[in-house]
Amino acid sequence: MPTRRTWKTACFSYKDVEELKDLGDAFCRLGHGGDPRLIAVLERAFVMLEERLTADDAAGKIRRTIIEEFNDAIGHDVDFVEDRLVDTCLDLGRCAAGLAACDRLERIGERDASDILHDRAEFLARLGPGEEAERLLLGALSRNPEDVWVYIALGDLTFSYEPQKEHRDLVRAETWFYRAYDRGLADEKNRGGRILLERLRQACIERLRRERETRLLGALGRWSVGGRETLDDLREDVRHSGIRSALFHHVAAEFQRLALRRPAQGDLKTALRMLTEAFDIMPQDVFDGYSVFETNEFFPTGENESRIRTEASYVLKRGIGSFAGPDEDPRSIARMATLQGEFFDGRDALTGKERRRVIEDERKKTRKSFEDGKLVWTGFLKYRPVIQDLFSAEDFSFPKTERSRKSASGLRPRQTGKSGGKKYSS
Repeated sequence: MPTRRTWKTACFSYKDVEELKDLGDAFCRLGHGGDPRLIAVLERAFVMLEERLTADDAAGKIRRTIIEEFNDAIGHDVDFVEDRLVDTCLDLGRCAAGLAACDRLERIGERDASDILHDRAEFLARLGPGEEAERLLLGALSRNPEDVWVYIALGDLTFSYEPQKEHRDLVRAETWFYRAYDRGLADEKNRGGRILLERLRQACIERLRRERETRLLGALGRWSVGGRETLDDLREDVRHSGIRSALFHHVAAEFQRLALRRPAQGDLKTALRMLTEAFDIMPQDVFDGYSVFETNEFFPTGENESRIRTEASYVLKRGIGSFAGPDEDPRSIARMATLQGEFFDGRDALTGKERRRVIEDERKKTRKSFEDGKLVWTGFLKYRPVIQDLFSAEDFSFPKTERSRKSASGLRPRQTGKSGGKKYSS
């Protein structure tokens, strides 16, 4: 019969150690399924830790001994257990329990102060209107205007913390992100700077996607082709089928059919352009969840792809010849599609491989570099919205000091991103 490991403890009693072991076992059983009982388990463990730290008035070596004994008894490091408690409260929507946990973790003193600040702000934002969370963060910003994480959290109040995408205030979020960027806080050498660049990228793509889909939705309504449900179905079909999406080609055909029947309905080229622009920014599984727009913007074209596409352009111009017609002519479109398929299915003279495969392999390497943080996209500056600063009346332009710079760069985030490393601009 297996027996538990036993050891002598300097701070916890034998009874406390046995209870912490039981709590650790429960944590292992419940810690992966979002079980609400996990909150009660971890709260009890931290109550015991807080009582011991308070009873011994722990400091220095005694404090470290208590923490080490707690880690050994429960079977995990205290910072990991703290993260799981906060994340479980967020996942289950137990915001009141989460705020109480933040108070207790602050008293225990092992969790980073910046993490507790952001945890509180997110819980407050999810409890209701975000005014209280914003006041909390503005107070922190007034004390340290060089803390990039506070700017990120202020933007996240209306971006990442808002569970309903349609209610996100992207303009307000981008305003905060750009305030940090304009203060020179997007330093790729520290984690906060890389996360800020990631937020700017995400907010830019989300805004462009919303703008393009809104324009397409208006066109669908004006042409009596469909509505919100059609747009949702199109987004889902494009994700799975990409350019072969039957609904995408059906909507394009409907625009063309209605243009022939009712010429005064509207500009056909404008409607088709809106459809294409919306398609380009819809995520596709074939691109690992990225859209055509993101693929073209984020990943610089490799040498082989650039050369092959130049060759393709020449072959298409020469091959279409007398078949060339208006852009929307079905015969011209079919001829071009056939030539493109034949060319990219052929073998590349330089590498000896199928041209389509050469491009895919090169893109995989570039995508991996992007996701590993070796490439940072700063092309969002091309799409920076021209808006009045919503917070121009507020002044956080305090002099930058070496101490504040170090404190801002050394903070540890609760949420992580992928971006980092070598910068390039589109």
